[in-house]
Amino acid sequence: MVVRFEVDACIPPTVPEPRVPASNTVDQLTESLSAVSISSQAIPVGPSGATSKDTLLVTKGGTKLPHSSIIELQTRSETSKYPIDWQESYPQLFLSQTAYHFLGIHSRGRFHTCQKRELASDIENIVKESEVQDSLKKLRRTLEVIQKIVVQGGQRGRLSLVCQNGELMVFKRSSQASCLPDEMMERFEM
Repeated sequence: MVVRFEVDACIPPTVPEPRVPASNTVDQLTESLSAVSISSQAIPVGPSGATSKDTLLVTKGGTKLPHSSIIELQTRSETSKYPIDWQESYPQLFLSQTAYHFLGIHSRGRFHTCQKRELASDIENIVKESEVQDSLKKLRRTLEVIQKIVVQGGQRGRLSLVCQNGELMVFKRSSQASCLPDEMMERFEM
């Protein structure tokens, strides 16, 4: 299963990144630019060697960060009548393994307080585990059922999950078209 979630912020790593000295000379700059070349973009090639406009091109970027640095940000007005619903927020924080929750309190858009909580200690004390356990158990059972249905459908099975009026339904798709090109699907074959 592929799990996706968005991240609001992160705590920067404690190891400082190396800095380039500001005293670079023109010769050093020229030398470093000599290896740079400009050319037209290459056509992506799939694992089979065939080129295709449908080939998925993966570009790696960014920096890997430990899960322990992830932060969920929320804001509230100091006059808000609606406190944070921890029973609603906790499952998202738990499933994404978000380490920190920062709550910014503001007065007419000017922030004056930031409440910081750690998932491992503070938030678990706010929401009793038993209050959310039933929901998490239902989610686990649902994911197990979905997993069994997918395995029964086989590698080329095409299913759609649809939630309508609070009921989750699984439909077998009539089309055998895949969301991914064949050369990408080949990467998952054993």
